[in-house]
Amino acid sequence: MRDIKQEFDQFWDGVSDIVISLIHSDYTSTDTFLSNFAFVKERYFKFNDTLSPEDRTWLAENHLPDFVELLQCSTAIAAISATLEHVTRPQAGTAIH
Repeated sequence: MRDIKQEFDQFWDGVSDIVISLIHSDYTSTDTFLSNFAFVKERYFKFNDTLSPEDRTWLAENHLPDFVELLQCSTAIAAISATLEHVTRPQAGTAIH
């Protein structure tokens, strides 16, 4: 039987410090920020792909703080992705003069 808690712990141990630094913007280099963001995003989706809806429910019911950390990670990824998309794509109705 899978140990979802252990799998989460391994995932979180590898990304938690970086997720926190992304949220708190502890960077002086855009390249480092983007590199760390790409690393966390890749690790998150790799881990997330292993979870079934039942796994997520189990984690939420049995280890709520860990489930919340997983949500915080996904929220940070979504927010950063949306912001990067917004600032790097031309907006409708705008022109550069």
